[in-house]
Amino acid sequence: MENNIYDEPVFAPSVRYSSGPTRGGREEREEREVDIYESAGLAGRKAPPRPLPQPAPDPDRFKLVSAALGLICLILLIVIGFISYYYVYMKEPPPGLCPDGWQRFRCSCLFVSSERKNWTESRDDCVMRDAHRVVIDSRDKQTFVRALRTDEELWIGLTYSERFTWVWVNDANLVVSYWHKDVNSVDVKSGSAAFMTETGLWNHSMVGLRSWVCEKEI
Repeated sequence: MENNIYDEPVFAPSVRYSSGPTRGGREEREEREVDIYESAGLAGRKAPPRPLPQPAPDPDRFKLVSAALGLICLILLIVIGFISYYYVYMKEPPPGLCPDGWQRFRCSCLFVSSERKNWTESRDDCVMRDAHRVVIDSRDKQTFVRALRTDEELWIGLTYSERFTWVWVNDANLVVSYWHKDVNSVDVKSGSAAFMTETGLWNHSMVGLRSWVCEKEI
């Protein structure tokens, strides 16, 4: 029967043989083991190399790499946070962030008027400047606005709504307030608007001509 050269090789038993010179009366033998394959057309071919075992992954190495990456991310977050804090809270803003005649407070630009208008006209002036009347939501901002002008009453962006609550022009609720101690800020007519007095404390009215403060976000 003719053998097929593509048949799988048949492994024969291993055969040992020795060879080597004789030294000092002792024969040094070198034993080699060869595999003899019996297959049609494949006799005398060497066995294919066996794949070497792959080393198992080292868990400690992965832990070390993960820890290093986590540390790098933490350092980047700290650096980004520091830079953001610096640019938001620094006293001297970079040039070009606020228009001429405006003053920067954190992420906003503030403009204080040099003339007097009623509440509606002051609103229209701020809108024309692509802004709104100032929203005071912190003690730092209250202090900053107070220092803009101390010789005039200033309209701010706080009104008494039909819901019987004080609401800022950006629809935010009143969180902190600086009403004058003699001012009734509860029993108020709808449409009343708040203003800052020369002392820095707040009052409200529906009429009158006053200066005002506009605000636009950077």
